[in-house]
Amino acid sequence: IQLWFGRGRQNWGAMALDNLALSEKSAAYDHGTMQLSFNNLRLRFFNGYLETLENNDHRYITGRGIEYNNKRNLVIGAHEIVIYSGEDRPMDIAYFLPIATHLEVELNQRDNRPGGYGGANAVWQVALDWMPIKGLRFSGNILADEIVIDDFEREEGKPHALAYQGRLAWSDFFRQILFTVFTEYTQVGTYTLRHEDGGNNFVSRDLPLGTELGSDGDFWQIGARIVTPWRIITTLNVGKGRSGERTI
Repeated sequence: IQLWFGRGRQNWGAMALDNLALSEKSAAYDHGTMQLSFNNLRLRFFNGYLETLENNDHRYITGRGIEYNNKRNLVIGAHEIVIYSGEDRPMDIAYFLPIATHLEVELNQRDNRPGGYGGANAVWQVALDWMPIKGLRFSGNILADEIVIDDFEREEGKPHALAYQGRLAWSDFFRQILFTVFTEYTQVGTYTLRHEDGGNNFVSRDLPLGTELGSDGDFWQIGARIVTPWRIITTLNVGKGRSGERTI
């Protein structure tokens, strides 16, 4: 069991630094974390305070996730991350239950926002980190903000709010020098990681909480990385990105 409280970041997903919803490149925020490990399973849960906007609009974040690691060549994870906010709104005790889900809390009106519905935005992510053979590694995340299943919304042309991320890398040693070549692609939908209430967007202090791409964009790159025993690391990346008008 691990308990932690302080100012920092959460980084959930298969990528080393730049995951879709939570990454190491976001602004730091105050939060508390609990992590439990049982053989091949790891459970993580956290609650935190992001910032206060105009009109005393307080913004909070909470997340829960489960990961399976076969301790050989495969890690699979499933995560839920929620942003909730409101004028003079305190932290919501309903989200302090580790097994509580956003849909259950909001649709059953168990949150502390007057009127209930619309006070939060949740995303769900599935992550995979896999080495099928020695040296070859695939890492990827799939994130769903909203999936349109209602016939009326489909007829109106409302799109899904999704995001995808994948990285394929090959690594090998040559005389104690580690060489890695890789290709990576990220796509975030126009309406992904954002909400009708801007206080529930996946940002904090004007920076995305997840991927630097934000939303409404895509990015690809190829590159190479060399790690030497003499503490010298060399990286070369070449890529291209697109950022739309609706990016966060």
